[in-house]
Amino acid sequence: MSNFSGFEMESKYQQWDPGWYAGAIVPEYETTGTFAKVIKTEDVVSTNGDSRNLKLAVVLVNGNKTDNKSVTYNYRTEALSDDRKNYLREAKKSGAQLGGSDFRDFMSLSRLNDLEKAGLTLEINGHGGFDTSKLVGTTADFYLSIQKFTDETKKNSRAVTKEEMKSADEDERKSWFGKITQIAKVDTKRK
Repeated sequence: MSNFSGFEMESKYQQWDPGWYAGAIVPEYETTGTFAKVIKTEDVVSTNGDSRNLKLAVVLVNGNKTDNKSVTYNYRTEALSDDRKNYLREAKKSGAQLGGSDFRDFMSLSRLNDLEKAGLTLEINGHGGFDTSKLVGTTADFYLSIQKFTDETKKNSRAVTKEEMKSADEDERKSWFGKITQIAKVDTKRK
């Protein structure tokens, strides 16, 4: 027995398993720790200024536990015009291989479509983005993927595989994080 047995500290945060969880979009939440900040549900111009970011602050529920997560949907406002949407619909119907801005806009519109199918009301606010006040309070099912960064820049991540989950040690798991990757209408995905 260790001389220091009985002094073990419980981890403040227990990583949730990947899967579908009930959740609600909230106006904002505050993170804690050294780099504490306020995460808001908002629609803002992207850092480089050529697109917008629809950011959702979400509270997930797992039994009697909750966890705060955020998810961002990037889109170009040009993609929202009727002409652009019709062009991309026709291109898809014809089987055209989309590339460049066509592919980017198609993917953005596909993700926004997923939000509407999940019951979110996406209305343009008259200032170039979506009215996020219509989103706050919306409940849905959210898929939480366990991710790890793919390089030192920490800009890109990928899902942790089942094999990695089985074989990883505690130190490796500390760098993993939960990320919302899908959203669906409430009570349609959770078991």
